Amino acid sequence: MRIAVACFVKTLGVSPVKTRLAEGIGRSAADEVYKTCVELIRQSLSKAASENSQDVYLIPHWAVAEQSEISATVWSDFPVVYQGEQGLGHRLKRVYENLSQKFDGVVLIGADCPLLSPDKIKAAAQKVAMSDNHILGPTDDGGYYLFGSRFPVDAQNDNPSVWLNVPYSAPDTSEKFIGALSLKRPVSRLETLFDLDTKSDLERLLRLATKDVSPWEKDVLIAMRARLKL
Repeated sequence: MRIAVACFVKTLGVSPVKTRLAEGIGRSAADEVYKTCVELIRQSLSKAASENSQDVYLIPHWAVAEQSEISATVWSDFPVVYQGEQGLGHRLKRVYENLSQKFDGVVLIGADCPLLSPDKIKAAAQKVAMSDNHILGPTDDGGYYLFGSRFPVDAQNDNPSVWLNVPYSAPDTSEKFIGALSLKRPVSRLETLFDLDTKSDLERLLRLATKDVSPWEKDVLIAMRARLKL
């Protein structure tokens, strides 16, 4: 079964990135964090795809925010899809429906969650391939870092669209989305993770160095500390 995994990204220098993080640590440092997050998710996707099985074949994609950058060198290692215009709900809907026409299942992720390891990505793709449920990975700020499924989210005559009837960037985004999805199909939750959106999120990530961490988490900490020269 062929599963597309699309990571939503913005192109540094073209679109603003990590605006809330920049308020806490400065624009230059926030840009460095974003570069590190993108590089880590690139590594995670590449490793996950290199370990494809006969049953589940994972194909990474970049979902790029700017139409002018879909051919940019920075995104040349994976196939690229354009997010399109309008708000996040419209863009998620467009990418999901586009890829659903070409693949057996689709996983959508962002570049804000560096703890999304190759094993976590593979496990999510496996669940999408084998489960009759939608799959969602919540973040502890009320959002979600991953959505996956091999079934339509919107029926042909849905009005309003499930994608468009969710309050994004809100404390109850994931719960509202799960509630709307569950009216038609059950939703299986993955473990709760956290995004790197604020200074406190970055400090929380760096505090993992004092704990017993996984090999991937160790790699994340090394990369982040090196980039920030800590």
